[in-house]
Amino acid sequence: MESDYDKAFKILVDLNPIDWALLTGLRTVSSAVGMETDLPERNRYLDRLIRVSNSHGELAVHLEFQAGKSGNRVPLRLLDYSIGVTEKHRLPVHSCVVLLHKPADSPVLTGAYKQRSCGVLPYLTFRYRVIRLWQIPISTLLQPGSSLAVAGVLADYESFTAEEVGLRVAACIDAISDIDTRTVLYMNAYNLAGLRFNDGKADIMFGRNISMLEKYSSTIKATLRRGEARLLLTSAEQIFGAPSQEILDKVRSAKSKKLVEWNVRIRTAQSWTELIAD
Repeated sequence: MESDYDKAFKILVDLNPIDWALLTGLRTVSSAVGMETDLPERNRYLDRLIRVSNSHGELAVHLEFQAGKSGNRVPLRLLDYSIGVTEKHRLPVHSCVVLLHKPADSPVLTGAYKQRSCGVLPYLTFRYRVIRLWQIPISTLLQPGSSLAVAGVLADYESFTAEEVGLRVAACIDAISDIDTRTVLYMNAYNLAGLRFNDGKADIMFGRNISMLEKYSSTIKATLRRGEARLLLTSAEQIFGAPSQEILDKVRSAKSKKLVEWNVRIRTAQSWTELIAD
């Protein structure tokens, strides 16, 4: 089942795919765009997949977010995903697991998975990147206008207090001119703070910012609904192609509950018509 952590980080990657691709260790990124995350032949759904272009060509960056305690199963799963992505998209894959907090860690997450036969050298070595978010200094994520700043809520605070981190993350979010995007980022920052600490600490870190935004937008729910509609249209267009005006109108006027239902259905639908059927 998808966790609150998973939902938050998928939204963050979709907002700034270049920044997240660079976080995985790539030195240069010319362009980055989200890709389909389903592997129907394997009945698998990846967390996030980004098509990256740089001076060396194109590759797929796979980001898998791990919050649960099944880290020992991650390397083999990443290998399976990597093979599936290459088969489907004919691209080399840079695999990266992002561990969101310490309970998700495991001794087997070394960055290399090896298959051995008895008495001989490994016949297969698969390498992947491991990011332990709580070990990343918050200062490296505080990029104005980038969703990476929100991920800093789960990072190493260095010498900062939680309240100081809240102020610095807020400054990065406020560098974004679009109020809908700012609202989505503040809501995710608030939720991550609540997951790391508690709702009381989240209120101290970001509650004031959310209250201020409510004064300038009609309601927080309406703003989030527009964000959900935009996310659905962006994701589904990669699979089904450009939507008709009739579909655009239907999605943009849909209520939040229906948008959530359609976002879940995108994994099994075969067309726009099937996706947004009532």
